Amino acid sequence: MHFLGNVALCFFVVVTAVFFLGVRYARHANQEDAYVTLHTRCINIALLALVAGVVSVRAFAWMKGGMRHDWLYFLHLSFVIPFAVLLILLRFKITGKSEYKAYHRPLAYMCLALYLGVLVTGFVVFLGLKN
Repeated sequence: MHFLGNVALCFFVVVTAVFFLGVRYARHANQEDAYVTLHTRCINIALLALVAGVVSVRAFAWMKGGMRHDWLYFLHLSFVIPFAVLLILLRFKITGKSEYKAYHRPLAYMCLALYLGVLVTGFVVFLGLKN
């Protein structure tokens, strides 16, 4: 596999690990402020790694001659677009400290479900395991 492909996979492993670590810290966020800080840091790292991973995948696809835009790619995008919008909203507008605090947890669980769809379809598209 090409170097950028390996870099992209590493970024997405980091995103997944840090994202779920942030979820773990969120469970204890009501008890201590230290967990809120850890949760915020994990989500910030996950966002940065996600951006780096997307740039790496796009560069990898460009160097390989482009991506095929078939039904699986559009299925992947149907998870990616709502996930990205929701993640940005949760990070910058609907935070656990804002006036929309009551909506943060249910939307975070929705974001987690969308991320699982992003992960499954993204790996299938990226690794070329589709029929």
